[in-house]
Order: sequence, then C-alpha cells, then structure tokens
Amino acid sequence: MKVLGTDVQVYGTMLSAIRHLGHSGHGQLRLIVKCKSMAEANRKCEVAGIGEKVFRSGWYAETGNIEELSICENTDIAFKIRRAEKTYVSIEQVRSAMEQNGSAGTD
Repeated sequence: MKVLGTDVQVYGTMLSAIRHLGHSGHGQLRLIVKCKSMAEANRKCEVAGIGEKVFRSGWYAETGNIEELSICENTDIAFKIRRAEKTYVSIEQVRSAMEQNGSAGTD
C-alpha cells in the first residue's frame, strides 16, 4: 500500500461538513488516499463522493510524510483542514458531519 496526495476542490454539503469540523478557509484542501494505484485512489474518491479522476498524472505524488502515512493506517481517505496545525479529518468524520447536518448526499 502507498499513500497518494493531491489538492482537491470541495463543494456543497461536503464543504459545509468539513467547515463544521473546523475548516475555516476556502474549498481547496489537501487530500490523501491509501491505495495500491492511482486508479484505485480515483475509484475510492468516486465512491466517497469527492469526484472522478481526482488523481491525474503530474498532479499528485506519493507521500513520504510520516504524519500522513500514520493517518492512513486508520482510514483510507483524509483531508487536511488546517495547514498550520496539521489537522486532518477522515472521510468517516466528514460523512458523520454530513449526516448530522441532515444531508447524507454530496453536491
């Protein structure tokens, strides 16, 4: 397994849920995904409602960041919501926040 990272633009109810979890900036976030390949990372993102073809040649990298590798031991997908404090939220936390806000789907 490896962990791929890229920047992604998040919109709608998913962005609202991420803001509910403490993000105060715009919708462009660092995304990390535990996977075997770029194709698998894209499948996971599509199933999670993040988007299709999130990972594209030349626009992602395999991370060697120890913190990101550690985070992906417990979740397949995470967003970095605070750059200075290096705060990450898992896709499970985002889904839970979406359900609490009354919207289980994504825009």
